[in-house]
This record gives sequence, C-alpha cells and structure tokens, in this order.
Amino acid sequence: MGLFDFVDKTLAVFNNEEISERKFSEAKDLAQLKKLKEAIKLGEEIKSLWNENPSWREQLVRDFSVKDLLYNVNTQLNTWKMQLQRAENSASEGKKILALDKNDPFDSQILTQALNLFTKCNAILYETEYAVIEQVLKDKINSRNKFQSLYNDAKNQGKNGFFREGLSYFLQAEKIFKVISLATEIKEYEYLAKLQTQYENNLKQIKNLAQQGDFVLAQSQLQLNLDKFSRQDGEVLNAKLKTVINAKIEYRQGLLAEKIGNFTIAKKQYQLALSHLPTLESASYRLALIDIKQNNYSSALSYLEKLTEEKANYLRGFCYLQKNDWEKVKQEWKQINHPLVNKQKESIKILIQRNRLQIIQHIENLVSKEKYKEAKNCYENLTEKYGYDENIEYNLSKHIQPALEHQLWQSNDFVNIINQLEKQFKKTPNITILHNMAIALYYQVQIDASYTERWIATWATALLNIKENPILQNLPWLGSHQIDYQKIEEELIKIVENTIDKYKDSNLEKYYQFRDIFRREMLAIELIGNPPNSGVKIKELFITPAFYQQYKKELKNIKLTVNQLSTLFTDWGLTVAACLKNDVERGIKIQPNLSPSTDVEKLANSFINYYQGCYYLKHDSWKKAKSCLQISQNYIKNNRELVTQINNLCEKQRQKLENFNEHLEFAQFWYDLLKSPASASYLAEYKAREISDKVANEKISFSQAISQLKKVQKIDKNNPLVLDLLSRLEYSLEAEEIDKLLKQNRFEDAVKKAKYSSNKEIKYIVANMCIEIALEGAKAKELEWEALQQLGRWAYEICPHEQSFREIYQLLRII
Repeated sequence: MGLFDFVDKTLAVFNNEEISERKFSEAKDLAQLKKLKEAIKLGEEIKSLWNENPSWREQLVRDFSVKDLLYNVNTQLNTWKMQLQRAENSASEGKKILALDKNDPFDSQILTQALNLFTKCNAILYETEYAVIEQVLKDKINSRNKFQSLYNDAKNQGKNGFFREGLSYFLQAEKIFKVISLATEIKEYEYLAKLQTQYENNLKQIKNLAQQGDFVLAQSQLQLNLDKFSRQDGEVLNAKLKTVINAKIEYRQGLLAEKIGNFTIAKKQYQLALSHLPTLESASYRLALIDIKQNNYSSALSYLEKLTEEKANYLRGFCYLQKNDWEKVKQEWKQINHPLVNKQKESIKILIQRNRLQIIQHIENLVSKEKYKEAKNCYENLTEKYGYDENIEYNLSKHIQPALEHQLWQSNDFVNIINQLEKQFKKTPNITILHNMAIALYYQVQIDASYTERWIATWATALLNIKENPILQNLPWLGSHQIDYQKIEEELIKIVENTIDKYKDSNLEKYYQFRDIFRREMLAIELIGNPPNSGVKIKELFITPAFYQQYKKELKNIKLTVNQLSTLFTDWGLTVAACLKNDVERGIKIQPNLSPSTDVEKLANSFINYYQGCYYLKHDSWKKAKSCLQISQNYIKNNRELVTQINNLCEKQRQKLENFNEHLEFAQFWYDLLKSPASASYLAEYKAREISDKVANEKISFSQAISQLKKVQKIDKNNPLVLDLLSRLEYSLEAEEIDKLLKQNRFEDAVKKAKYSSNKEIKYIVANMCIEIALEGAKAKELEWEALQQLGRWAYEICPHEQSFREIYQLLRII
C-alpha cells in the first residue's frame, strides 16, 4: 500500500471527524438557542458515524485526533436529554393547571402559576408552542391586572366620595372585560356622580357665604347638602364652620359680660373663643384690655405678644410703662406717631435717666454692705438695660469682681466656684481664669469623682500654657531664682497619673476611659511643642483636645487644620492617640461609629484605618484589613514608610494562605492597594495559574488564553511563570493548527509548519507521527517502500538530528 492509499484508507476518519466537529458545533449552537431536540438529533447522528470496533488505522487516527471529541459529544448528549425531560415536565404541569382557569377577571392566581411553569420550561427549551403560550399568559395576566387595578381605583374613588372620577375608571375597566356585576356598579356610580356634581356646585356657594362672614347660613346650607351627599371635605368644612360659630358666640357673650363689668365671666368666654379659634385677634385684645384694667400687665403682654398692629404696640408700651421698663416702652412706641404718645415719649427719657441713677445708687449701697453678688447682678442688668458704660465696667472688673471672687473662694463651694469661673471663661477666656478653674476642679474631684474628666481637660490645658501663667511668674518666695518649668510639669502630670491609677482596682472601665483621655492630652501637648508653636487656640490660649471637646458648641467657628495634631481634636481623637501609642487593639474598641464629613475627620479616619489594617494583617485577618486599608489607600500611597510596612505584612500574610481562590483574591487586593512590584508579581503568578486552569478545563481556547496572558503581562512584564505559560500556550496553539491541517488531509503543509516551527516539541511530535505511521504500515505490510521512504524523509526534514530516529533513517536509507 502506498502512502496515498494509506491516506485514502484513513481519510474517512478525518472526514468523519470534520463532519462530527461541524455537527457538534451546530448542536452546541442549537443548545445555546435552547433547541434541545435538534441538538440531540445531531448528537445521535455524530455517534452513528463512528464504528464501535475500528481498524488499527482508524484507531491510530482516532487516538491522535478525536478521542476528546467523542467523549464531549456523549457528555453533552446526556445533559441535553435531562434538560429536555425537565422542560417537558414543566410544560405538561403548566397545561394541567391552565385547564383549571375559569376566565374570572378578578382572579389571576391560576394563570400566574401556569406562567411560572412555562417560563421555567422556556428558560431551558425553545418550542414555538410553549413560547406562544407564555406570551398569551402574560397578556392575559396583564389584562386582568389592569382590569383589577382600574376596578380598585374606581372603588377607592367611590369610598372618598369621588364617584364621577370612579365612573371613569369603571368605564375603562369595562372596555377590557364585560362583567354583569360591573355593569350594575356603573349604573350606581352614574347616579351618584350626578349627586356629586350637585354637591360640589352647592359647596362653592357655601364657601362664598363663609368668605362673606355669613357663617350661620353657610353652615345650615352645608348641613342640608351633606344630608344628601356626604364627603370628607364637606365634613371638615362643617366642623370648621361650627368652630367659628361657637367662637363668635363665646366672644359675643364675653362682650356682654364685660359690658356689665363681670370680667371673670368675660375672660372665661374670650378664652373659650380663643380655644375654638386661636386666630381671633379681637378676643386677644379684649383679654389684654381686661388684664390692663386689673393691673395684670404681664398677663396682658402674653395676649399681645403675637399681635403686630399699632394698637398692639401702644398697649404693650403702656404695660411696660406700668412695669417701669422704660427701654421697652421706648422700643414699642418708636414707630407710633401721635401727639399724645409723642409727649409721653419725652417724659420717658427723663424717667430713664432718673431710673439709671437710682440703680447706680442702689449698687453703691450693696457694695458698702459687701453684697457683691447682688451688686454684680445689678451692674449686669443695668448694662443689659441701658447699654455699655466705661465707668460702670471699670468698677465691675476692678472692684466688685475681685471682691466677689475672694468671697466665693472663702465659701469652699467648689461647684459654685467652677460654674462661676466657667461663665467668666466663656465671656473673657484667659490664663488666670483657666488656672483657677483647674484648681477648683482639682479640689472638687477629691469630693466628687464625676468631675474627673473635666478636671483632666482643664488641667492639661493649663499645663500646656504653663509658661504664660502670671501666677507662677509672680511668686514672691522665688526671689531671683529661675522657675523650673520642667519639674513643675512633671509634678502636675504625676498628680493626674496617680488620680487615674486609683481606679485600677476599683473601676477598670473608668481607669481605661481616663487613661485614654489623658493619653490623647499628653500626645497633643507633645505635638503642639514646648513652648507651644501651633495648634488650636481660644484667644491667646492653646487648648487640648479634651478641652476642645467640652466646649465644642461654643468653638464651632474654629476651623481645624488638616494635619495629624488636628485629628486628635476630632471624635476619632482617642482612637488616633491609641494607635500612635501602639495600642491599636484598644483603638479598635473605642473607635466611634460615625461617618467622617470634614477633611480633618477623613484624615483621622484614614489614619485609624491604616493602623487597624496593619493590626488585622499581623493577626492573619486580611479580609478585615481589606476594607480598612482601602479607606486609607491615598494616605498610604503618599508615605513610603507606610507602603513598605504594608508590603512586608502582605508578604507574611501570603505565606499563610492555602486556598487558590483566596490567593487570587488577596493578590488582587494587594495589587489594587499599592501596585508595588511584589504585589504585581504575586497577582500575575496567580492570574497565570487561573488562565492555565481555564485552558485545562476547556473553558477558553488557546488563542483566548494567550490574549488574556498578554493582559496579565501589563501587570508584570517579565514574570517567569507568565512567560513560561505563554510559551506553552503558543506551543499548544501551534499544535492545534498542525492538527487542523492533518484533519484537512494537508499532510505536507503540516510537515512544513512543523519544519519551520521554533518549538522542538512540536517538531518531535510531527516527526514521531510520521515514524509511527511508517512502522505500523510496515508491520501490517500495507505501505509500499516509496510511501515508507516519504514518511521517513518528512521526519528527517523536521528532526534531522534526533538520535532516537537515526536507526529508522538508516533503514529507510535517508542517511
């Protein structure tokens, strides 16, 4: 047998393979389109092409080219048959349920159940009959749902008394389904719609009567209207009209009682009128006038408070005049231009001056009796009443206030001292008041531990400004000696630490709470500098985070600079301090559950999340670290030391992972976070392995895999694993092309492609195939000498120096 006779004998195998592949591809396309019956038919046709007991020639070619194809055909065929069975079962069940439907437009339940089954069927199998049934069911359900929606809208409109609008919905529903019960309801709504129209016309006339002030007639006509046709808006209007009528009746009864001098009954009636109708200003005026007649000026002012007419201004001014509050009289009568009032205005000026002198004399009398608190209150009232006066302010600050403070400290009432000092500090913040507050709080803490947090904040702020404290600078016993600020600071810090340590054995939670606060305070003092050079200030005083937090509402105008120090002043400050002092576990525990809004809050949040992320990585919890580090990504990227730290931690975490998918997920996270060389190499390696698995499981072709790998190369261009896999895939693709040439009976082209291939393995495989065919053909005595020589020459052209083929080459006289 010659070479071409051998080719002819095996040509049927290649032809069958080509036909099988074409039909299998068509079958898969059909299956993709859910045409399972046609796909199964093609699958069975493929099976019929192949003998169960092939000859050696057919088996040789089968082993070389179609072994996987036949396995895949059988596998898919079984899958398609099972899918077809499931689809047919769903369709059959759907038809049974559909037969139970009674064409009731008010019921869509049976149609919906049937639709679900046909939808399930059509998701697997495409059959025109089933697709049509599904669409018909959808249309029927939509029609019934629309009918039910219109019907319900009509009923709802009817419930609210809008039968004309409801009738419109009924008529639309009737166009979809004609139902006897619906026709009856349409007739009823047509009748009620006429009553509605008549009711609405009457209601317009009734509203006009009410606007003209004829409330009684309006209410009586409305009641007649409601007796014929009741609706919510009419009932509401009826209630309002009754309220107005009752208020008017009560008001008239009040006028009658006032006329005969019975003010008690009059006030009661006016108040009843206002309770019915709060906007009845005439009743407020009458009540105010009665109170004025009875000298109840404060009560009169309460009735006049919201009234804006000139009459109200005059009456309010008159009440203030009786209460000797001339400034308010002046204010109320300012806009009134009347000869009598203008004359009274001049008198008021004289009274104001006389009153001012009387108050000053009273203050002097209080001071002489050492009633400093009362004197101060009088001074403040005088300033509030008549405005700032330089002489008054001088006397207050230089004489009364010092005397009052001396008196206050002698009382040993530290709560009162603290409250008074705090008021002073808010008004005029300075180091002297701050110093006194710290001392008072210290003594109060010895009595009541609940003041500890306030004391720590004030003590630390005083410590921060210690070099500005005039009390320390003017100690007579120091003489010419220099103040040892460092020693003083150490002693003051020790006092706080000893106070906090007392809680260690008695209340551990309080101990940690105060320790957290003081740690933040000391860190802030460290960052602000000694002496302080930058930070948050109130006037000339630098303040600590805890002090800032205590007075946050008063300090809302202070804008925090976006830096590490300012993060301590935010709600995240305690956590920031804990992290900076390597107590991240405590920081996590006390972290606030808040969303940052300002830039400095976002910085604090990023800072904390960086430390938390590192903590989780150190404890092998990278998934917890992931969200933290993603939040702080920008913060990390701007700092080389942080990048190095994260890289080192990720390297250690990588060594502890075992699951492939977890490796891939972790590598992606690390690369997305830093894009460092180590993360790029790691991600490229596992991406390459993933592509390799997809190729092995035939999820992607060689060419697709090569394309994906070239994208991976953009992550890490010179990754050895990527380069190796790329090389192997390019080999596989070349082998696939040679296989395709062989299947097309283009042996010589296949040999040429192998001859010029750069891959030694490709060369060897094709040459070896030529040698095997020659050996098997010679053994079976089916190939002639020329055919054997031709096969040998092809092998030699491809692999002339292959040692294992030399004996064959010599036997065939190639060399």
